[in-house]
Amino acid sequence: MDAKEIIRTPDPRRNAHVELREVVRDDEKRARVYARVRVSGYYFPERAEAPFVLVGDVVSKYALIEPGGLAICGYFDRNLPPAKTVTVGYGRTVFVDFDLEVDPREMPRLERGKLPDGVIDSLG
Repeated sequence: MDAKEIIRTPDPRRNAHVELREVVRDDEKRARVYARVRVSGYYFPERAEAPFVLVGDVVSKYALIEPGGLAICGYFDRNLPPAKTVTVGYGRTVFVDFDLEVDPREMPRLERGKLPDGVIDSLG
């Protein structure tokens, strides 16, 4: 085979998108504010080990793969740093790195005054 005969397929990571949003989720019987990082446009298989999302040096508290595996949502109880890469993995092993920019200043924020009493706000 000659190098000219090799076919290069498009990198599927280029189809990935990232969305940031503050959300409220029940956690251990209490409602809590999280920063949600949703990565879509790539296939995330279910595996035996728990998935995680990494932004900068901050690891998600937990991550959920959407049905069909076409998106993953990482939930963070710490403020996100600006980053140029979003990493998804399982257990302690990296599955894939995405060249996706995260700018927490552009994340839609919840109006704190409209949150019900008792919601834990770890993002402040």
